[in-house]
Amino acid sequence: MATVSDSGLVADVSTDARFRAFIQFVDGALAGGGWVHTADTGQLDPTTATHPAASNTVVGYRMYRMDDTLQATKPVFLKLGFGSGAAAATPALFFSLGTGSDGALGFTTMVMAEQRCAAAGNSTTIIGSSFGSAATNRLQLMLFSSTSTSVNMSLVFSLERTKDATGADTGAGLLVTWGNGDNSGHGISRTQYVVLPTGANPPQELGVCVAISNQNSPTAFSSAIGISLITHFAGVAQPPGIGLVATNRNDFVGLASFTMIVYGSPHIYQLSGRSSSVLCVPTSSAGSSALRDGFLGILFE
Repeated sequence: MATVSDSGLVADVSTDARFRAFIQFVDGALAGGGWVHTADTGQLDPTTATHPAASNTVVGYRMYRMDDTLQATKPVFLKLGFGSGAAAATPALFFSLGTGSDGALGFTTMVMAEQRCAAAGNSTTIIGSSFGSAATNRLQLMLFSSTSTSVNMSLVFSLERTKDATGADTGAGLLVTWGNGDNSGHGISRTQYVVLPTGANPPQELGVCVAISNQNSPTAFSSAIGISLITHFAGVAQPPGIGLVATNRNDFVGLASFTMIVYGSPHIYQLSGRSSSVLCVPTSSAGSSALRDGFLGILFE
C-alpha cells in the first residue's frame, strides 16, 4: 500500500500543465499502490495531454487492473478517462469497470458502465490539499480539499472489494463511492455495489448512508466520538468497506487525521478540509437527497 499527497494541485484544468499534474497525481497513486497499468493501445500520455476545451469532455483514457490474490479468479479492470466536469476548467474522472481488457481500451466484460466523478462547484486556482491512497485491492482519492471558506471543491473517489463479516476481502463484488459534481459542496453523492464476475447490479444509491448522530454539535459522549463507515446495499445493507468514513462537523477540524479500529485492526484516516456540505445523504423522499454538514475521511495508509 502507498499514500501520496500534494499541496500544489488546484481544481482547475484550464492549462496543459494543470491538467497533466492532475493526471500524474492519480496515475502515481495507482502505481504506488501496486495497480498494474495495462499495455492497452491508444492510452493517454500524461506528459503530453492537452487540457479539455469544453465541459463534460474526456480527453483520453488509461487502463489499470488490480494485482491482489483475488485478481486471478475475480479480476478487476479500471478504465479511467481524464477530462472536465460541468465546466471546461473543472477536473473530472470518467470511470468504468470490467473483468478483462481487449487490449484496446475496451472490456471483454463490463460490470459498471461509465460514470463521471467530478469536483463539485466551480473551478478554482486556490491551492488545496490532495490525498491519494491505494493498495493492490483498492483506491481512495480526495483531491483539491481546502479549509478556505472560498473553496468548495473536492473530487472524491473510492473503490474496494466487498468484505465479509470479519472485514476480509471477498470476490462477490466491488464497493464504489464517488461524487459526480452535482452537489454544491465538496463531497460524495453516489454509491454502487457492483456484482462480480457479472450479473445485474442493484440500483445505484443516490446519497450516502452513514450511521452518525443527526446533531451537528459535538457528538462526543463519555469520550466516544461518532464516526461512520459508508454503507452499500445489495438489497440489504452489506458489510461496509474501510475506504471512507464520515464525521459530524464539530467533532474535528479540517484536514485532521486520526487512527480508528475497524474490523479489529487500526487504520489511519485523512479528513477533508471544509466541514460544510461534505455529504449528500438520502432524505425521506425516494430518489432525493440533501446536503449534510460533516467531514469526509479516506483511508490513508
